[in-house]
Amino acid sequence: MVVGKSNIISQSRHLSSTSICLRFNRRATMDKTVLLNEAKQFFGPTNVKGEHCKNKFFYPPQNNRPNYIVNDGRPLVGDQFPTKRPGRNSNNRERNPTVHPFPNNIYTKTAYLIPENIKDKIVEDATTNGLHPQEIAHKYSINLLRVEAILKLRDIESKFVPDEKIAEDLNRYATIMKRMFPLFKGGYSADNLTEIPTPHKTLQDRFLTIEESEPFGPVDAARILKLEPAEDTLKKLTEFDVEHAKAQQEELDRKKVDVIYGKRREGEKSLFKFTMKEVGNFGYRYGASEEIERKIEQLVLTLSVRCFNKGFIINQQNFIMWSLILCVLGLTQFISASAFTFILGANQKSCYYIFTEKPKVPIRYYFAVQSGGSFDVDYEIVDPNGNKVVSDSKQRQGDFVFNADFVGEYEFCFSNTMSTFAEKVIDFEIKFENEDNAEKFRANLPNQPDVKPLTHVENMQTTIDRIDAQLDGLYKAMQYYKTRNNRNQATVVSTESRIYYFSIFEVLLMVGMGFLQITIVQLFFRGSRKQLV
Repeated sequence: MVVGKSNIISQSRHLSSTSICLRFNRRATMDKTVLLNEAKQFFGPTNVKGEHCKNKFFYPPQNNRPNYIVNDGRPLVGDQFPTKRPGRNSNNRERNPTVHPFPNNIYTKTAYLIPENIKDKIVEDATTNGLHPQEIAHKYSINLLRVEAILKLRDIESKFVPDEKIAEDLNRYATIMKRMFPLFKGGYSADNLTEIPTPHKTLQDRFLTIEESEPFGPVDAARILKLEPAEDTLKKLTEFDVEHAKAQQEELDRKKVDVIYGKRREGEKSLFKFTMKEVGNFGYRYGASEEIERKIEQLVLTLSVRCFNKGFIINQQNFIMWSLILCVLGLTQFISASAFTFILGANQKSCYYIFTEKPKVPIRYYFAVQSGGSFDVDYEIVDPNGNKVVSDSKQRQGDFVFNADFVGEYEFCFSNTMSTFAEKVIDFEIKFENEDNAEKFRANLPNQPDVKPLTHVENMQTTIDRIDAQLDGLYKAMQYYKTRNNRNQATVVSTESRIYYFSIFEVLLMVGMGFLQITIVQLFFRGSRKQLV
C-alpha cells in the first residue's frame, strides 16, 4: 500500500460538521509540521526498503475478514489514543468496517465469496441430481445469475489447461485473493416454497405471440405448458385409491429387513448385529456343500453296515472314512486352541484374554521365548476380580494348568520391562483342558442303532483316542523343537555379530599399535635424542 503525503494532508484538511472538529483552530490544521508528525504516527516506522512493515494495513488479510482503512484519526501502529477528528460514520452502529469499504457510505457492501464446498454441492445437484438452477438458487438462497455463473465457470475450469510457466503464480495469487474476502455462510430467510411442486416444464422459457384482443389466462398458459388444470389436481388429491395404497404397503413390507441383536455381556464394548440375507443374493456358503455332506453320510452308513463281529471289510470307502477321521483329528489341535507368535517390544507390556462360561474350568497355557535378550520374560495371570492367580519373572518357557474358579474374563499379561532395547519373540497358547470343551471340536463316530455297542467299534474308539494322544504329544514336541531351533538361530546370529565387531576392533587396535611404534621410533632420531642412538 503506497499513500503519498499530499493525500494525508488533504485528508487532514477535511473538516466534519461535528461539534468536536469545530473546536480546532484552522491554522493548527494547516501546520505542515503537525501534519507530518501525524502522518508518521499514522504510518509508523519504515524498514531499509522504505516499507511500513509494522503498519496493520501493510499485509493483506488472510482470515476471510477484510480490514478496510477508516479515516478516524487513529494511528495504525503503536499505542491507541482517542481520536481528534472522528469520521462522519465512525460511531454509527450500522457500519461494519469488515463489510463496508467506504467509511462514509454504509450502503456499499463487499460481496461474499462462495466456499468451495458449497460450489461442489451446487455442481453435484446440477449434474448428478438433475436440479434446475432455479431450484438450486432457492435451495441455497443464492442469486440465480450467480448459480449459473458457478456452473459455467466449473465447466470452463474442467477444460482449462494453464501455462506451466505461470500456473504456480496464478495458483498462489488465487489462494491469497480468496483469503482476503468474506465467505458466504448462509442466505436470507426466504419464504418456504418447497411444499409447492415446481413442474420442470415451467423452468424453461417459452415465447408465444398472441394478439392484443385475444384473451389469455391461466388455463391457456397451462394448456401451452401441457399441465393439467388445478381442478383435476385437487380431485386426485382428495380421492383415496385403495389399490394404490395396498401396493405401497406391500412394497414397504417387502423392503423390511429382519435384524437380530446379540446379548452384550458385562465388560464387552461391542454388540453383534445379525441381518437376515438370502445366501444366493448376498454371498457364497461357507463350509461344505450339501453334496459333500451327503457323500460323507453315505460313507458313515457304509462303514456301519459292513462291520462284523470278527472285524470289518476295508474297501475304498472305509479308506476314505479313515482319512477323513485322521484329518479332522489333525485339525482339532488348530481349532480348539492354536499357538500364535507375537513380538514384545522393549519396556512394553502385552495382555491377552480368555472368557470362561463355567466355574472350576482347568485352563492350560503355554509360552516360550523364541528370541531376544536372555530368552526370559515376566508374566502374570489375573482373574475377573482383579486378583493375581499366577505371577512369575524371568521365565524362558512354561506349560502349566490352573483352575479358573470364577466365571468371567481372565487376563494373561507378558512384560518386557527388564529390557531397554531388546525386543522378544514369544510363542503363546491358551486352551481349555476339560472334556466338555474338547467334545465341541472332536470328531465322533456315528451312534449305533443297537443298545449294545459292537466290539470292533469300541476298538476303533480306543484307536482314535490313542491317535489323539499321540498327535498331542507330537504337537508339543514340535513346539519344543521350534523353540530350540529359534533360540539356536538367535545365538548364531548374535555370535556372528560379536565376531564381526571384535574383528573390526582388533584391526583398529593393530593399526593403532603400528602408529604408536612408528611414533616412538621417530622420537629417538629427533633433536638431542640422536646422541643416545
